[in-house]
Amino acid sequence: MREGRTISLVNPSWSEVRAAYGPALARIVASYAPPGADREDLAQEVAMALVRALPTFRGEASLRTYVMRVARNVCLREAMRHRAWSVEQVGERFTRRSNDAIEYSATVTDPSIWTRPWTMMVPWRAADGPLFEYACHEGNYSMTNLLTVSRAVDAQR
Repeated sequence: MREGRTISLVNPSWSEVRAAYGPALARIVASYAPPGADREDLAQEVAMALVRALPTFRGEASLRTYVMRVARNVCLREAMRHRAWSVEQVGERFTRRSNDAIEYSATVTDPSIWTRPWTMMVPWRAADGPLFEYACHEGNYSMTNLLTVSRAVDAQR
């Protein structure tokens, strides 16, 4: 352990974990939440998760690894729950660059996460073959029959 403290690996207590890994836990929380009430709430969520998780520690990994993984999982879960972007925060643009090229760009503006907006760009080239509309076919059992017939027809050619 970097801090030089000794922690019981059999049923470690929250106070021991907080004393040994408090600064590292604070850094994890700070990387997921801006200063203020959100960060304090997230720190409390991490603390509660660790209080519940410590009795289940089996020693299959180091205590530090276990504590940091629990903390990161809580932070990720909370980030996914609270960070759905609204339409106003994502601006999309399609720009024709030539007769066979389109540039897709999206700009994300969310000051609660990033210090400034960021943009990603993807060039799209015209396809050589036919284009097919994307559709989710999960649970569409007739799709198996359609594909089977289509493959049989292709095999006869």
